[in-house]
Amino acid sequence: MQRLLLPGSWIREGCLALAAVLSCLLGTPEVALASAAAFTVSETTDWLVFAITRLPFADRVFSTVVSAPVDTAVFLGLAELLTWPLFLIGVTSKSAADFGVWALLRRRSGRAAR
Repeated sequence: MQRLLLPGSWIREGCLALAAVLSCLLGTPEVALASAAAFTVSETTDWLVFAITRLPFADRVFSTVVSAPVDTAVFLGLAELLTWPLFLIGVTSKSAADFGVWALLRRRSGRAAR
């Protein structure tokens, strides 16, 4: 999926537009802008990590170490909600979710190798 989300991909822009519309409908324009900006920045950060490291996909999940703090800071800052507790909760929850995905992918790749 990440290959389809390269900068300039119509799928990426379509997903971003859909997310922005949903954010506008369900929240405020400020939250929609913050969400779209954070998504764009974090996906670009992930793509750069992927492009530079060229690691197997299961190992690239750890790009969250870079993208989660950036994504969280951009969103909370633009939404005018930036506090240390919210920042730490955001980064911790994203990192925990990505660790779970990484563990699942590693387990699956171990089974496939057998």
